[in-house]
Amino acid sequence: MEETETKNKTIKFKLDGEDVETGEKELTVEAIIKLGPEDPATHYLQLVHGGKPGADYKDLAETIKLHEGIEFVTVYNGPTHVS
Repeated sequence: MEETETKNKTIKFKLDGEDVETGEKELTVEAIIKLGPEDPATHYLQLVHGGKPGADYKDLAETIKLHEGIEFVTVYNGPTHVS
């Protein structure tokens, strides 16, 4: 029975400062970005560690192991306008 409880445990984490929950232990970069309002076609994921930028995750198919309290921000990687 413990195994089932562990499987169904909700993991709470932050994405762009907002609280997000999932029942999955691992998600792809694309799936995490889709939990927020941003588009994976124009954004990548960055880990936040101790309030500072951490690792970049630009491969949408990469799988990330989640744990309680992990934090991410999405970063725009599309074209920028030059004035």
